[in-house]
Amino acid sequence: MAKNLRKILIGLLFFGILVSIPSIDGQAKTLVKSGKIKLNSVYYDEGNQTTIPVTIKKKMLLIISLDIKILDEDCCGGGIRVQLRDKKGKLIQNDYQSLKGWNKSEEFNYWFYTDSIYVPAGKYEYTLINKSDSDVRIKYKIIGYNKVSSSIKSIKTIKIRSGEGKNIKLSPKPAGSFPLTKNISCTKGLLANWWQDADGSLYVEGGKKPKEGTLTVTLQNGKKYKIKVKVMPAYPDFMAYLDDYYTRDNYFTARIKNYGTSNLTIIRQGKVVNVDYKSFDRRLKSMKSVTIKPGQTKTVKFYLKGSTTWYDVADYTLYAKVKYQGKTYDWHVWDEDSVYKVGKKWYATYSDDE
Repeated sequence: MAKNLRKILIGLLFFGILVSIPSIDGQAKTLVKSGKIKLNSVYYDEGNQTTIPVTIKKKMLLIISLDIKILDEDCCGGGIRVQLRDKKGKLIQNDYQSLKGWNKSEEFNYWFYTDSIYVPAGKYEYTLINKSDSDVRIKYKIIGYNKVSSSIKSIKTIKIRSGEGKNIKLSPKPAGSFPLTKNISCTKGLLANWWQDADGSLYVEGGKKPKEGTLTVTLQNGKKYKIKVKVMPAYPDFMAYLDDYYTRDNYFTARIKNYGTSNLTIIRQGKVVNVDYKSFDRRLKSMKSVTIKPGQTKTVKFYLKGSTTWYDVADYTLYAKVKYQGKTYDWHVWDEDSVYKVGKKWYATYSDDE
């Protein structure tokens, strides 16, 4: 049977669970399938560390991927220590991931590889040590790659919205190798976050404002790839409802909260439409636009042209416009919710007041 089709089954006892270690076709091999463990905080004398044995048959890039979840309310200081030793107990990897600033139920992925990149064939043991002040739950997987990529297929352009996250698949050469990066950088202010995931793909998150720039990916062998990035305007993110109608001074009020990261502009031009009688419809007076800053809530007044109208605010929909990150949208608001238009579709905003 071909070498790359053989399956090696090694019984590993993790808390009474038998773990299989199969060989996978191609360059990548899942050496230890996904497992879950809970580690106590640093305040406990026991249960705050575990060991995971792994065997490789030839030299390869060894990666351990950890999905770490915080379990305690009062967090977080300290972090997770990741160590790798050979069968003689020699320490060949000693990494640390801080959990400072994390909150309960937050979950993040981190992955680690050895400084020497390739690990010789043999038996090894990972040790995970919780040195934080919170109990954690960790989902782990150990992957091996026969080769590190010598190059990747060029990517010309990435389009992403402000605040949006996107995974970019890298096409490595040779096929099945791992596109290990040495450095990833971008134009200042272009992206809010960027990193390489354990599967080799890139994660990018659009910056706070629309912008065009360059993402530079440098592989371990020094080859550089420049990718054009266009960050497009984010969609508005706000809560709104029609609050009241004041017959004495002839104006409607709308309660609006901006959840976005940029200013939201309310353009006070348009009309109010009565659900029952056209004779109660009124045009709005054109007035100065109102700006609502990120996180801010405002009650906005919309004055009517002409005579007063029917008193019940529940019978009306107000038609106006909103502007966000340089783009203007048609907007309808009534006593329970509001919607804005993107292309030919309408999208609801939040309906609850805070």
